[in-house]
Amino acid sequence: MRKFNYILYFILFIFVFSLLLSVFNLLFYFNDGFNSFLCFISVVLYVLLVNISNGSNIAYKAYKVGFIRGIIYILILYIMNSFIISFKIDLKTIIYYLIIICFSILGSIIGINKKKKY
Repeated sequence: MRKFNYILYFILFIFVFSLLLSVFNLLFYFNDGFNSFLCFISVVLYVLLVNISNGSNIAYKAYKVGFIRGIIYILILYIMNSFIISFKIDLKTIIYYLIIICFSILGSIIGINKKKKY
């Protein structure tokens, strides 16, 4: 069960970040474009940093582990999106999901290469 703690941490990150963003929007008005950009950057940075730390703990095939984790993150986001908004997926959402997968793979590769010091 400890192996899948990253899923719980990701869900908690999404909820805590959306709560903080809601409070900031209550105090200071941010337009929708800035909110979307802030959410995008925060999720991408979270995925990158978590996979860098995960990449330093795996032995080989970082791209495969990063790809699997990226798919899991996307499934979580899609399930949360389908409950809240709708089941539709447009081109913008597909690009967003592909960027998350790319940063997940990149983070795992950086983590495994960071571990190897010569």
